[in-house]
Amino acid sequence: MKLARPPAKPKREGTIALINIVFLMLIFFLIAGTLAPPLDRAIDPIQSQAGEPVPPPQALFVREDGSLSSGGQETSLEQWVKGIGEDQPVLRVFADRRTPARLLIETAAKVEARSGKPVRLVTLKVQP
Repeated sequence: MKLARPPAKPKREGTIALINIVFLMLIFFLIAGTLAPPLDRAIDPIQSQAGEPVPPPQALFVREDGSLSSGGQETSLEQWVKGIGEDQPVLRVFADRRTPARLLIETAAKVEARSGKPVRLVTLKVQP
């Protein structure tokens, strides 16, 4: 007498492995997205058509009213200069387009005088 073999179980798909990979990619992109310092949302940046791209700046943000921020938090010029690492050869100032030129020049001059490092103005490059 022949007994019928039980039906063969279908091979399992590797969905668990796929879910793990997608989850790890999600975590990677969440971390990578937070590595760049946040731009101050209260600033409407100066735009230019020239210039070379630079990595996101650890910049001093100058708002229209002259208030200063860095890393999304209010700061003073003295606090910001003290917090600058020695590994930054050039300091960056990111200003609102409505900031008076006189105020921007005065702020950049104060930063350069207190830090002893050159200061560069960061602009947002737009396509012509």
